Amino acid sequence: MRARLKAVESEIEELGAHIVELENEINDPEVLRDHLLLRDKCDELDDSLASTSRSCTTSGKSWPRSRTALMQKVIAE
Repeated sequence: MRARLKAVESEIEELGAHIVELENEINDPEVLRDHLLLRDKCDELDDSLASTSRSCTTSGKSWPRSRTALMQKVIAE
């Protein structure tokens, strides 16, 4: 069980880093000018947030539903 929790925690950390990377990419002026690229990045971000939510549910942790609150919690840990 501990190994599974460690694996889930690692997955959550990786997803958190990926989410931060995507948010930075979304704020790039080139991405903001290209609505198709922006949509793709936002879709990828939504998928990553959903994966994080599923992983957190699996680990038994209670996580906030908003992206901002979730990121603050992920970064704090």
